[in-house]
Amino acid sequence: MELTPVQPDARKWAALLVLLFAGALMTTATAELAEAKKVNRRVGAYAGTVETGGTVRFRINKKRRVVGFTASNVPQRCFTTPLVDPAVQEQPNGTVVFGAPSMALDRSSNFFYVNFPGFRPGLQPGPFREIRVQGKPKSGSTYSGKVFLHTANGNTDVPGTQVCTTGEPDWTARKLARK
Repeated sequence: MELTPVQPDARKWAALLVLLFAGALMTTATAELAEAKKVNRRVGAYAGTVETGGTVRFRINKKRRVVGFTASNVPQRCFTTPLVDPAVQEQPNGTVVFGAPSMALDRSSNFFYVNFPGFRPGLQPGPFREIRVQGKPKSGSTYSGKVFLHTANGNTDVPGTQVCTTGEPDWTARKLARK
């Protein structure tokens, strides 16, 4: 039996296929490595101020969740029901500290939390504590948003119930430098 020599063109095609296969493997490995090194630039700790006074602090973790959101020393105003004249009855009443549970960032890196216990104008069964927190990116390393706290030590239709609120002050927080 006589063997026929391999044609030079076949060797070129075989070498070309080997190079293409090796290039495909390298491209896949490079893409996987780049994906593994991809870092969310928003991850880190943030701290800032509330426009009416007080501070906010929170962290954004690698799982795109806002954790440890705390508003501290935010001024509140209180009144005792029935409210007749807000200009006279609503008085400053110190500051409050409140927080929110873990919140997910949406596609636009916004976050939101609310725990209104079934708001109805007029009667509010109490005691209750309503909290709302919202935030959105303002720039690469800055977030801004609003905080809201509303509390009552009893039903709001019962005379003598103390109702307190922070209003809806704006806040701004900057990313802290890593240690």
